[in-house]
Amino acid sequence: MPYSPYGSPENWANVMSGTREKAAPHGSARLVQGAMLCGFTTTLFLSAFLLFAVQPMVSRMVLPRLGGSPAVWNTCVCFFQLALLLGYGYADWLAQRVAPRFQVALHAAVLGLALLMLPLSLAGAPPSPDASPILWLLLRLALSIGPPFIAISATAPLLQSWFSRTTSAHAGDPYFLYAASNTGSLLALLSYPFLIETHLGVAAQLSAWSGGFAIVAAGALACGAAMLLTRRATPQAAASTIAAPGGKIPWAEQARWIALSFVPSGLMLAVTTYITTDIAAAPLFWVIPLAIYIATFMLAFGKRGLVVPRFLPLAQAVFIAMAAVTILVGLPGAPTLFIALTAFGLTAMLCHVELARRRPDVQHLTRYFLLISVGGALGGIFNALLAPVLFRGPWEYPLMLAAGCALRRLTTPASAASRPPPAPVVEPATRQTWLRPLLLAVGGLGLVFASSSYAPPSLRMVGYPLAVILPSIYLIRFFRGGAYIGAGIVGLLLVPLLVNLVNSDYSTRSFFGTYRVVRLHGEDLVALQHGTTLHGVRGTRPGEQAEPYGYYARGGPFGRLFTVLHASSRKLDRVGIIGLGVGSLGCYARPGEQWTYFEIDPTVERIARDPRFFGFMANCGNHPAVILGDARQTLASQPPGRLDLLVLDAFSSDAVPAHLLTREALALYRSRLKPGGLLAYHVSNRYLDLVPVVARLAQESGLQIRRLATPGNGTNRDAATEVLVIAAPGTSLDGLAADGWDVPPPGPLLWTDDRSDVVGVIRWR
Repeated sequence: MPYSPYGSPENWANVMSGTREKAAPHGSARLVQGAMLCGFTTTLFLSAFLLFAVQPMVSRMVLPRLGGSPAVWNTCVCFFQLALLLGYGYADWLAQRVAPRFQVALHAAVLGLALLMLPLSLAGAPPSPDASPILWLLLRLALSIGPPFIAISATAPLLQSWFSRTTSAHAGDPYFLYAASNTGSLLALLSYPFLIETHLGVAAQLSAWSGGFAIVAAGALACGAAMLLTRRATPQAAASTIAAPGGKIPWAEQARWIALSFVPSGLMLAVTTYITTDIAAAPLFWVIPLAIYIATFMLAFGKRGLVVPRFLPLAQAVFIAMAAVTILVGLPGAPTLFIALTAFGLTAMLCHVELARRRPDVQHLTRYFLLISVGGALGGIFNALLAPVLFRGPWEYPLMLAAGCALRRLTTPASAASRPPPAPVVEPATRQTWLRPLLLAVGGLGLVFASSSYAPPSLRMVGYPLAVILPSIYLIRFFRGGAYIGAGIVGLLLVPLLVNLVNSDYSTRSFFGTYRVVRLHGEDLVALQHGTTLHGVRGTRPGEQAEPYGYYARGGPFGRLFTVLHASSRKLDRVGIIGLGVGSLGCYARPGEQWTYFEIDPTVERIARDPRFFGFMANCGNHPAVILGDARQTLASQPPGRLDLLVLDAFSSDAVPAHLLTREALALYRSRLKPGGLLAYHVSNRYLDLVPVVARLAQESGLQIRRLATPGNGTNRDAATEVLVIAAPGTSLDGLAADGWDVPPPGPLLWTDDRSDVVGVIRWR
C-alpha cells in the first residue's frame, strides 16, 4: 500500500549527535523541546497503529456479506489507498495554501466531524446477486469508513509539516519521526491476527478503535498548539537528496516517485490474491504481505548496514525464476508461499531503496507523500478494478513482477552508485535487430506447444521441464541488467500463463475467483479448476456422464454417506447444498427428491449448466433449483424446518469461508432442518485443519458428530476427502459408525461471528 516511507535511523543519529543543531537548548527550554518531541512521536505512533489496525478489522467485517472472497481484501485496500490519497491531498493543500493557525483550526473541525461518525459500522443489506460487489463495497466503505480514515491519514504528514515549523533542533529533517510511525504500523499489522482478533470480538475492537481515535485527535490538536507557540516563520531547510532547480521538483522526478510506489503497491495486492486464493481469506494472510511492504520501507530508509543492495538484483532474479516455476507446475504448500513472498519483498526493496534515495527536503514533504500515495492508489486500482475486467486469469501477479524488473533501469543500488557505468556491449547489428527476438519468439511458442495438452505425451514430458529451465537460465544469465533482461523476464513469466491458456477449454473470472475448464487427457476427465483446486470432474468415457468423481467419488465419504442413508429407512424429500461446483453431488439424488443449491457466484452456475462441459445439472438431481447469493443470507429467507439433509460444500479454491463455520451459522443451519435432519460439512483442505473447529461447534451445541476421511487413489477420479456429519441427540448415526465413521476431538476455541482463530488451525508442514 502507498503509505509514506518511515524516517531514517541515520537521520535520527545525525540529529542526536547534534550535526544539525545551531545551539543546544538549556534548562526549561530543553524540557519543553523534549516534551514536544515526545508528543509528536507518540501521536504519530498511535495514528499509524489505528490506520493499519482498521484495515483488517473492517475487511473482516465485510467478509460475511460477500462470501469470503479474496477479492474483498483487494477492494478494501483499493478503497483505503484512494482514501489515503484524499487525506494526503488535503494535507498537502493545507500545508501549502493555508496559514498555520488556520491549519490547526480546520483540522480540528475535520477531526471533530469524524468523531461524530464513530463507532464504525457496516450496517446494511448485502448486494443483490446481479449487482456489482465491487461498487457496492466501495460505496459502503465510503459512506461509513471514509471520513474517519481520511481524517486520520492526513494527520501524519500534517504533524511532520507542523514539526518542521517548530524551533526544535530536529525540525530541519522531520523524516525521522516516521520511525515511530513505522513501529506503530508494524505493531498493528502483526498484533491483529495473533492478539486482537483472537482475544477481542468485533464489537470490542470497534469500541477500542473509537477510543484510540479520540486520543489521536486530542494529541494532534496539542501538537498543533505546540507548533503555533514555538513556530518559525518558514520551515527549516535541510539538504535535499535530489536536484531541485529553483526550488521545484522536475516532473520526471515526480513521475519516478509514482512509478516506484506503484509497483510495490500493485505487487503486494497481486501476491496477496495469489496466496489467499488457496489458503484462506483471513486477516493473517492479508497482513503478511502488507507487513513485508512496510518492512522494506524500514530497511530502505534505514542505515545502509541493514541491507546489502548490491546483492538485491541477483536475489530478485533468482526468486522470480522460482516464482515462475511455481506458477507453471502449481506447486502447493509452504514453498510456494515462501517463494512468492520473497520475490515480492525483494522487488519492493529495490523500488523503495531508490525511492528513499530520492526523497526531497521538507518544503516538498507533503507533495512527496502525496505522489507516493498516487502511485499506491494506481496499484490498488489496477489490481482491484482493472485486472478482473482485463484478464481472464490472475495475470496481475506475474505482470507486476515483470514491471518490478523493468524498474531496475530506474534504480541505482547504493553500493553501486559510486562505481562508473559499465562499458556498452557492442553486438552485431543483425543480432540486435531481429535474430535474437526471432529466436526467442520461435522458442517461446515451441515451449508453449510442447507443454500444452495438444502435444504428444512424450513431448509434454520434455516440454514442461524445458519451459521452466530455459527461460530461467536466460533470465539469470542477464540478471545484471543486460540489454535483454526484459525479454528473459517476460518470457519466463508468460510461458506458464500461455500454457494454462492453451490447456483450457474455457476460462473466466469474477469477483469470487478465477475459473478454468480443463481437460485431463491422461485420466479422460473434464474438470472445473478454481485457483489451483479442482471443484468437480466429469468422465469423458462412454457411460460416465452422470458418474461423480474427485471429492464426490462413490468410494469416498459422500458416496458412503448416501449409501448408508439410502439403505436406511430415512427419507430425503428435500436436500440443500451450499456450494454448487459443477453439480456433482446431484448424482446421488433419487426420484422424488427435491434438491436445491445455494451458490454465491452466478458465473459458477453458468459453467455448471453449460452442456459443452458438464451435464450433471441436466442429467442428475431431478433438475435442481439454484438460489444465488451468500448462503447465510439466502438460507435465512427460506422456510424453517424443511430440509432432511443440508451439505456445506462451499469453497473459494481450497479455502472454506470462515463465516460459514461459526456458532451463529450452525444455529441457522439447524433451524432449516427437520427434526432428525442431518448436517454434513465438507472440510477437505491442504492448509487448514477444520475438523476441530466443527467438532467444537457440535460439542457446544450438544450435537452428535461423526467423521470420515479417505485417502483417495492418487488420481483426480478419487481425491482425498474429509467429511463431518452432525445430528441432533436421539438421531441414530449407527449406520455411519458401522461404516467406519469416528468421533473427532473438539478444538479449544469456539468460532463465532465475533471471534475466530485461523492461526490455530493452520497445518504447519
